This record gives sequence, structure tokens and C-alpha cells, in this order.
Amino acid sequence: MLTLMDAVHAKLSRTLASTSDPLRAALGLQVLAVVTQGAMPRAGARDITDKVVRAEQRLSATADHPPSMPQIARELGVAYSYYRREFKRHTGLSPYRYVQELRLEKARRLIGSSSQSLQEIAEQLGFASAFHLSAAFKKRYGQSPTHWRRGR
Repeated sequence: MLTLMDAVHAKLSRTLASTSDPLRAALGLQVLAVVTQGAMPRAGARDITDKVVRAEQRLSATADHPPSMPQIARELGVAYSYYRREFKRHTGLSPYRYVQELRLEKARRLIGSSSQSLQEIAEQLGFASAFHLSAAFKKRYGQSPTHWRRGR
């Protein structure tokens, strides 16, 4: 941008202003293109950030039985691949991992604060079975849900 502005300044200081000077017009268009390109990503970034925040809120509210990720992308009005990439860029997790983390955190709270069986908690949170909940819990927290519950 600075180089373009220097070129415009040099051109204007050497010649008289003419309405039909093609070089000046070309330089002006280049400046306009640089300014326009600089503004567009910020607006687009703000838009996708808002959409990611909306997706996070939707996923948090429905973590027990979330809608499909392509469905959320459709609701946001973006392509699924773009939604997934931008969601991961903003949160550090894919949408699926984000939901999994929410569900595991809820499971951890329920295991520690209730007497519900692992099967009941798994059903409540949308896990396929107590086995799947237990395996995911152990992978995430380094110990089985039963062991964690006893240690509390």
C-alpha cells in the first residue's frame, strides 16, 4: 500500500492533473483494490466468528443429543467443510470433539455428584452404552468412571 501511495504521489507531483491520465487511473484502481481486500477479510472473519459462537451455543444446549454437524452448517448458511475448518480454528477442536468434551464434562459432574448408574448416565448423555462412556472417560481423564467416583 505504501509503495502504491508513493507511486501515486510521484505521478501527481510530476504532472498536471488530467482527467484522461491512464497511469493515474490504474494506480487509483490498485489502491482501491488493496483497500477493499484489506477490509473484506475482517468483515468475513467477524461473520464466521459470530457463526462459530452461535454453533458453540447450539452445541452446548444440545450436547446430550446434538444435531448433525452438516445440519448445523446448513442452519448457519455455510458449507460443512468451511464450518468444520473455521470451528476448529476458533475453538481448537473439531465440532465432534467439542461435543464429546461437553458430554464428558457433564458425565464427570454426574458421576461425582449423583448415584446414577453408568448406564443411566450414558443414556442421559447420548452415549451408545456404558462401555462407550467408560472408554471415552478413561481416555480423557486417565481413570475409569468407577475409580474416579470412588476417589471423590
